[in-house]
This record gives sequence, C-alpha cells and structure tokens, in this order.
Amino acid sequence: MSAWCWFRAGGEHGEPLSSGSPESRSPAKFRVGARELVVVGGLPGAGKSTALRSLGCPAPVAVLDSDQVYEALLPRVGRCVPYHLIRGVVHPVHYTRVVISCARFPGPVVVHMPATRGVARVLLVLLAAVTGRSTTLLWLDVSPGSALEGQFARGRVIKARTFVRHVRRARRARRVMQAFDALFGWRRLRVLTRAEIADGIQLIPQGEVAPYRPDGCLGRRDRPLS
Repeated sequence: MSAWCWFRAGGEHGEPLSSGSPESRSPAKFRVGARELVVVGGLPGAGKSTALRSLGCPAPVAVLDSDQVYEALLPRVGRCVPYHLIRGVVHPVHYTRVVISCARFPGPVVVHMPATRGVARVLLVLLAAVTGRSTTLLWLDVSPGSALEGQFARGRVIKARTFVRHVRRARRARRVMQAFDALFGWRRLRVLTRAEIADGIQLIPQGEVAPYRPDGCLGRRDRPLS
C-alpha cells in the first residue's frame, strides 16, 4: 500500500481492525458520518501517529499522516539528513494529500495535524465545508514534557523555539476548549488522554450499532457542538 495515499478498511465480513483479543482490548469508540473529516490534533510528540496506527474501522477510511510522507522520502534522502531539512517537503506534500483526499475520497478522512495554530483549524473547517464534510477534532492532551519525550522516542525533535510556539498555541486552544467545550466551526470535539486510547481507536460509521459501554465512551464529551 502506497505511503502517499493510505486507505484502511475492515477485515473480512466487516470486523473492525484491532490487535489482541476482544476480551483483552477495549478501544475508544467514536461515531463518524459518511463524509467526516476527523483531525487528530495535539502537540508534536503527543502520540498522534501512534493513535492513527491503532485506528480501526469496519468501512473504508483514508488515514493521512505526515509520517507516511517522511517514511517514503527516507530511501531517497537517507536518515543522515536532519528532519528539519526534510519537513519543508513533508508538510506541503502532506497538506496536498489532505486536500485531495477530502475532495475525492467518498468515506471518512482521518488526518494527523497538530492544529495548535488557530489559522490551521479555520482552514481545516473551510476545507471541510468546501468538500461537503462535517468536522471532528480529537485533541490528544499531554503535557509539554511528555510531548518532548515522545519526540526523542521517535528520533525527530523539532527546534526549541518552534516547540515553544506550539505549546503556547496549544494552551490557548485548550483554555477555549475548557471554557466552551467547543472551537469555532468544529461540529464535535473530544479531548483525550493517552490512557483513554491506550487500547486503540475504533470508528463507528453512521448506521453501525456501537456496543454499549458503561463508561459512556460514545456520549461523554462527544456531542454535536451546535
């Protein structure tokens, strides 16, 4: 499967994608519409790529991660080239893939994006409106220290001043979320911790019946923001 356009679907007979036995794992579940733009946001190093790798859905879904572009470029440039020199190519290609997939892919599109910048969130909302999609933001909430550890663990650390800017923007966005449980233009918002998605993420397409969970995973803080 090409790293430039990555699509995932359920297994045979539509069973969800997940690892481990059903008894040992209980992924966090989220309902999505037939044409939904789901943005997995948070600080660089928060664990967005890890969350996307654990994502399952019984229907076809486009999963777009900037890491896919980075991994595709590595054989051409080699690992000795610093990431900050490659990101000038990685990010534009990633954004282009997002636009094309939102316009052409018929099902849900799940996107890796920090979304700490307010302008970026507005542009994503506009993209969804133009392509006839509803918007959901899954915000992975971790401390700056944990995010920095995540960057070291993956072997790609962004510049200190860039990370500081991300932290400042994320704090402003988080204050808005706490005050209003909403962000401008987003139909749904869910603030998550790493612990909540430790067993993976499961998307429930519109019309599918989601199993009941006593902790109210589907309902708590997963309501329309209208």
